[in-house]
Amino acid sequence: MSTIHNSPGTDYAYLRGGPAFSWGVIALPGYEIVRARFSRLLPLHEGFDAIAAHLRQRKRPLTALCAAELRSPQPFTLGGFGHFNAQYVDVLRRWGLVHDERIPVARSNVCPLYDPPEQPSFHAFC
Repeated sequence: MSTIHNSPGTDYAYLRGGPAFSWGVIALPGYEIVRARFSRLLPLHEGFDAIAAHLRQRKRPLTALCAAELRSPQPFTLGGFGHFNAQYVDVLRRWGLVHDERIPVARSNVCPLYDPPEQPSFHAFC
């Protein structure tokens, strides 16, 4: 059974997951998790920029990011997944979301059969 961990500097707790994501998050008492969906898919770095702007506008720290819903053109090869994760985790590290090599942010990565994106992109976030 997994242990719920508090994430330093955040308002949520998480279940430790893989090397680049958690298995799930839960709001701490007095807080809520709010989901926001983009009107169109945003390539990874544009998505991170939009999320940062959204959080700043609401006077929330970057560490408030607790979940990412991604879309990719096709399943990654093992090497491609490692490269993708390195870029993704680099942003989380700069945002102060990596502690003791643990990633508190939950993540899904769906590869749509119809109308897939040209590159890994954000669909929504919490």
